[in-house]
Amino acid sequence: MRQTETTEQRLRRYNAELDRLMQVGRQTGDDLVTFMQVAVQSLTGMLQVERASIWLLREDGAALNCACLHEAPDDRLSGEGALNAHDFPSYFDAFKTARVIAADDARTDPRTCEFAVGYLDVLDIHSMLDAQIRDLSGLRGVVCCEKTGGQRIWHEEDVAFAGAVAEYIGLAMELSERQRNADRLRESNEKLREAVLQAEQARATAELANRSKTEFLANTSHELRTPLNGILGGVTILRLGVGPKETEEWLDTIDRSGRSLLHTVNAILDAAALQDGTLSVEMTRFDIARAAAEAINVGGPANFRDGISVDVSGDGAVDVVADYSKTVQVLASLVENAFKFAGEAPRVSVGPGSDGQVMVCVEDDGPGLPLGSETTVFERFSQADGSTTRTHGGTGLGLAVARELAELMGGVLGYRQADGGGACFWLELPGGADEGMSVS
Repeated sequence: MRQTETTEQRLRRYNAELDRLMQVGRQTGDDLVTFMQVAVQSLTGMLQVERASIWLLREDGAALNCACLHEAPDDRLSGEGALNAHDFPSYFDAFKTARVIAADDARTDPRTCEFAVGYLDVLDIHSMLDAQIRDLSGLRGVVCCEKTGGQRIWHEEDVAFAGAVAEYIGLAMELSERQRNADRLRESNEKLREAVLQAEQARATAELANRSKTEFLANTSHELRTPLNGILGGVTILRLGVGPKETEEWLDTIDRSGRSLLHTVNAILDAAALQDGTLSVEMTRFDIARAAAEAINVGGPANFRDGISVDVSGDGAVDVVADYSKTVQVLASLVENAFKFAGEAPRVSVGPGSDGQVMVCVEDDGPGLPLGSETTVFERFSQADGSTTRTHGGTGLGLAVARELAELMGGVLGYRQADGGGACFWLELPGGADEGMSVS
């Protein structure tokens, strides 16, 4: 210890160190552990003691837990140990009122003598200087400075310095707690904003779904009633008796209306079965060109069917593994759409797809899809034109059901713009797999 140091010199040294600790506190911010390590090293160095430690009071006040200990001879930092209130009642009672305990002879001082056996004697501690750590919530812990090898007479400046360091630690704890609270509040606000955003998105999605379903119900009513009226009207007229030409025309009307009605009913039933997972497919090997030709007969008007051929790349026979009837249904839906929007026969071609799959393309010279609807047109209850002024019918289920059926068979249904500006819907299905596979 500096034997020739005057009181004024000690005060200047302590004040300079407190200024340094304040700067360290600003630099470490809410890093309380680092600041406590710096604080105990400062206490051993400034007070010329062998041990300095920080003990934090447990929430129930029943114990002090060592948060940080600096042993100067070995320059070692550690943080283990606990002091229970029922083992040292005088010490705990003293700190209920005393801001600082300055025990020159810790073994005889009534506030610290309880530590003599098993602690002071073992570590050769003779003097203790302990100061309260407080924040706005009250007592939070203790700063403990211990002199070994002989007694130490604590000066007022020593007491004031230890008390000031304890206050700095209390302030650092308060700031750290405030920062943690601010972080928790920020995280809570962020989660709240995310929840509000998700709720808003869910509300917008629900409103869109409701609008889409409302359009679907209105469109479905139209799609059911229109062909029914055509069928019933045609039958009524035929019963009245008409000439051969008119008979043929009305038979075509009944045929077209019946197919349209069947398509609508199938789409609704398949959509329901896909929704609840009860629709199954029977996977077999077959020639996709044959299925495409049948799809033309199913989906195309009678007066156009004979004029459409299937263009097959290669040797003219391309096998796929899928559900034959569902494949015909998907392709018939594409053919029907092509007639609906282009008003003329589409081009149907079969060729190799990606990764060993087989692709069927149904291409027309119509207007194509509006920009931005290339993916939404495959969603349920969605249509490229859902306005009340639209010129083409539909329930908004056809392409959605077709894509889900394609995926159920291990295939892909997609869209691209045709070379001439029209629409090209394509179906890829697995080729070359074993026959007899069932999927549900």
